[in-house]
Amino acid sequence: MFKAGNVKKILSASKYVAERKLSRELGYTHKLVFWLTNLPYWICFYQSLDLERKIGSESGVCGNYLAFSLSMLSVAFASTLMHSAQLRLFSCNDSVEHKFYSQSTQRQLKRLDIGCALWMIVFFSICKGLEQVLPIALLVLPFFITGAILKRTERYHLYTVVHGLWHIFSAFSGWYLLTV
Repeated sequence: MFKAGNVKKILSASKYVAERKLSRELGYTHKLVFWLTNLPYWICFYQSLDLERKIGSESGVCGNYLAFSLSMLSVAFASTLMHSAQLRLFSCNDSVEHKFYSQSTQRQLKRLDIGCALWMIVFFSICKGLEQVLPIALLVLPFFITGAILKRTERYHLYTVVHGLWHIFSAFSGWYLLTV
């Protein structure tokens, strides 16, 4: 008889197997190009460090560019780290199981990545208002959702293209919202 806990373990394990399959199916160059789609997050973080000096800062979290900078840094770091583990990008031997590539580590990194992305949406919703954030979110979120569907259906090459576009468009949407 199946118990809820057993079904959850089976589904969780199947997601991990899918991540391993993704890593095995993609060539190194493809993995590297996908991983590099995280660069816009790092660029936005770096550029935001200079905004306070150029524009000045208002009081409060919303007028403080450092708050945005730290939020963007968390997104850049979490996404880069999560996709490094997902792709086993720096693994010399895919058959060797390193703790960084373990199922529990990947699950924690995925939660961190999604949590940081959600924080950015909340941050901008509070600071800029839903009337500015919602239209941009409606343009960008379909890339995230479509990527997730493509990954679940094991269309890994398309997943990396669409999710890579999510990285690029979400980073520059954040930059746009910051500078508007």
